[in-house]
Amino acid sequence: GNSLIGPDFYQQQMMLLDEEERYRVNVFDWHTEFSNVFQRNISSSVVRETADASPLDYTWPGVPLHGSYSYKKKKGEKTAPRSIPFELEWEGGFDAVIGNPPYGAFAGESEITYLRAKYRTPANSLDTFLLFVERGHQLLRNGGLLGMIIPSGWVSAPSAKPLRRLFIESFKPLSFVSLPFDVFRAYIDTVVAIAQRVPNPEHQADDCVKLVVFPSKFRIRSLADFLLFEKAANYRDWLDSRHIEFLITCSCAETAILKKVRQQPKTFDDYFLVKRGIEVFTSQPTKAGLTNPKPAFTGTLQRFNLQHGTKGFIGYDPAIEASKPFEYFSQPRILLRQVLSRRLRLQSIFTTETFLTNQSVQSLIAYPEATGSPSLPFLLGILNSKLLSWYFVNFNSVARRDDFPKIIIQQTRELPLADFDARRDKSRHDRMVKLVEQMLELHKRLPAAKTPSEKTSLERQIAATDTQIDRLVYALYGLTEEEIQVVEGR
Repeated sequence: GNSLIGPDFYQQQMMLLDEEERYRVNVFDWHTEFSNVFQRNISSSVVRETADASPLDYTWPGVPLHGSYSYKKKKGEKTAPRSIPFELEWEGGFDAVIGNPPYGAFAGESEITYLRAKYRTPANSLDTFLLFVERGHQLLRNGGLLGMIIPSGWVSAPSAKPLRRLFIESFKPLSFVSLPFDVFRAYIDTVVAIAQRVPNPEHQADDCVKLVVFPSKFRIRSLADFLLFEKAANYRDWLDSRHIEFLITCSCAETAILKKVRQQPKTFDDYFLVKRGIEVFTSQPTKAGLTNPKPAFTGTLQRFNLQHGTKGFIGYDPAIEASKPFEYFSQPRILLRQVLSRRLRLQSIFTTETFLTNQSVQSLIAYPEATGSPSLPFLLGILNSKLLSWYFVNFNSVARRDDFPKIIIQQTRELPLADFDARRDKSRHDRMVKLVEQMLELHKRLPAAKTPSEKTSLERQIAATDTQIDRLVYALYGLTEEEIQVVEGR
């Protein structure tokens, strides 16, 4: 039967289901089928209401946990009001619930209405694996164990915050195993989550959680391999962030550094405006037939390196301009590539040239009224530093995806910015700007190197300058030598 849908499904139906839909829905009554596991609570025979579900904020920008959505709301369709589900009180439950639930399974209109009313954790995409975790919680006895192999995105994606909240309110996390990429021959990162259902997790004396973090390309051959990549963490350290991200790849020492960086008084949003490029981006080699043609960027963007492609133009009509103002394509700005590099580094460049970019590139321009704002070249050094990439990747599990790891606009805005006033600390500001300008110049000269020795010399200068920028950024964020060694994996 359908593990998520019980016999109360029929209470919401205003008409009889046809045979095909009844067969497809196939409701399942856990309490009846496992009467030896669940018993009606003799002390209370009254019907009770379950607690209200936490409100969901579907307007928060984000990315799918994986794959494509299985359900898309139709234009003009009204969201069904969330009813308060009710059920008889039961005692008992399973000693253990384990599973590898389906991801993004299809659901019809009637099931969608039921699932959104019955469960407190559905994301806007109604990704079913979230509901299976919640269902596992419902079926466990107190003290029972939950073990699920599920997409890793739920530990940090904004859309899965209700599930993380349920998790910390109802479970004591025991271990998380971040599996190698493609372990199931499917293009999705997965994690094994093991937890114990307890009535009051906050009263548990032991707050340690065991982590196993496999390298993305590792091939597991034996149980002994799990010991090679084991870490220890304190899950209570995860609970004071705005979105309750579970830092399932970070040891206690790594988590302390992440919190130190995150607690900076400013974010990029305090000084800079951010916007993505044009959605429909099809350039042509000439201006012929285009409305208000503008140059289009067709090249490659990497750290400190902008390589132009073939000449191209795009029509910049009033409809595009209304949502994508021209200052994001013409003012001095930083271009941040949405997709991270293969080494999981943020990739950005400073430019003063005028050209349109596509939606995979974010443009950062300074607030006109910002006072004491660091300059764009200074910001470029921070964005391209090892520390900020390390922070972003460890704080956002989606950034570790092996297919297309990316940073979205809201995450860019929330990047922490060290407490810095360019007017008060002119020497460090000017030092950073000089190093960044040197990096930009070295990268321009590298493709023109005429001999292998000249290329090697330029590469060594780039590496040395990169290291100096990293050291300056570490100092700006107040990292100690011991913390720097952790970030650099030494």
